[in-house]
Amino acid sequence: MVYLLGDQMVEASEEDVLRNKQPAVFVVSEAECPELLKKMGIHFSGTLNLNSIYYNKLETHRDYLFATLHIPEREDILGKKHRMYVFINKDFLVLVGNSKYTEEIVPGLLADDLVQGENKVRFLYNFGIEVMRGDAIHLEEYEKKIMKLEDTVGDMTLQELHSKLHPMRRELQTLRSYYEQMSDVCDELEEDKNSFFDADYTKYFRVLSGRFERLRGRCSDLLEYAKEVKDAYQAECDGRQNNNMAFLTVVSTIFLPLTLITGWYGMNFQNMPELQSGYPVVIILSLVVIMICIYIFKKKKMF
Repeated sequence: MVYLLGDQMVEASEEDVLRNKQPAVFVVSEAECPELLKKMGIHFSGTLNLNSIYYNKLETHRDYLFATLHIPEREDILGKKHRMYVFINKDFLVLVGNSKYTEEIVPGLLADDLVQGENKVRFLYNFGIEVMRGDAIHLEEYEKKIMKLEDTVGDMTLQELHSKLHPMRRELQTLRSYYEQMSDVCDELEEDKNSFFDADYTKYFRVLSGRFERLRGRCSDLLEYAKEVKDAYQAECDGRQNNNMAFLTVVSTIFLPLTLITGWYGMNFQNMPELQSGYPVVIILSLVVIMICIYIFKKKKMF
């Protein structure tokens, strides 16, 4: 597919565009790309393999810019990724991908009532906006999930909390890395080392970079929030453990005098009180000692 750049982008034939060198956007598959690059005069010496793309970056070459895009699928952040190559020279912009996502990205822009692509900068700006569409709302959903966990954290076991919080943290870390990389790509586009863009429009890349940076910051805030929830749970667990230890300490202290009585009892067989008075005397003595200890601990508010 070929689209002429303009306020309202329209489809055109590849032959006419290449012959007249009309500024245009090409959307092609991985198999179609090498032949198209030759026709454009782009001498790409690398090997095209979409499955080898694992991060977002931009490379500046003498006669073209080369970018790789690794865009997470919103419904499967840790799994499915949309992989694309982008080639840019003085006249043309080429999007390379094998997925339906790549095929539909430009028609999605054409459906909007906006300035679709009067030049390469405006097209890339709108492309970036389309890529991040709905991401802010998606991050709000993470916040709601973490808030819900915070409200119910006291009713969960450590394993339950980990099973719910750990996947969210991994997804947010993946998104944070993605937004950081995209922000760097926009910054490099703004530098325009090859002078491929109209200088009056490169400010759009700065705006786009700022948007990605804000999304990255939002991810960092949510990761910190998730850590606070985990720390709060750990503090509550520590508090419970401290209370249990305090209770056991009190119990041990209460029965320590009884241990002493038992020791004396065992070391004085000939003078055992129950030889004349029976076990009730020792039992009553033990109960009295326990009551005295409990009274002292309560008065000192030790439990």
